[in-house]
Amino acid sequence: MISPYSVRLLIRDTHHSGQVAGLLYFVSTLGSAIGTLGTSFYFVLWFAVDTILITLIAVLLGCGLLAMFADRHFGPASH
Repeated sequence: MISPYSVRLLIRDTHHSGQVAGLLYFVSTLGSAIGTLGTSFYFVLWFAVDTILITLIAVLLGCGLLAMFADRHFGPASH
């Protein structure tokens, strides 16, 4: 549900919509693969599961806040 909506938000020109969608899905797939491999081979061995979850929650919350800040200050309404 998030990816199609994200594509819609990122598209500025309909001629490049396929390129934007492809790039978004590439980044999503790459992040999933790196996250799965990193967690299964490294993070679980080095940290407790609670520490991994709390850290990832903090990172995702920070990314969300950063996106909200960027949208308010650099979004289309500010131009």
